[in-house]
Amino acid sequence: MTVGDVGVPIAITTNVTLTTKDIDMILVKPNGESITRDASVSSTVATYTTVSGDIDVDGVWRAYLRNVTDGYDFDRATVFTVKPKPEDMAAQT
Repeated sequence: MTVGDVGVPIAITTNVTLTTKDIDMILVKPNGESITRDASVSSTVATYTTVSGDIDVDGVWRAYLRNVTDGYDFDRATVFTVKPKPEDMAAQT
């Protein structure tokens, strides 16, 4: 994934059925800031697809789920790396 990417699905699989639950995906930026987005659910998988402005900094990100319906956060997190835009990388050299 690259800074500014739009339309990238981020999926997290759980060991419980999520279908009837209100699930948020929490995206934690490398600097510790977080953004909360509604996730779509299908069986045991929650997915969020990035929109403009979401992926705004490069580095290592974490994503985890919050069960809004029952009021708890899932323990399992997904870790992914966001790379700088190619033109930003070229400007650094």
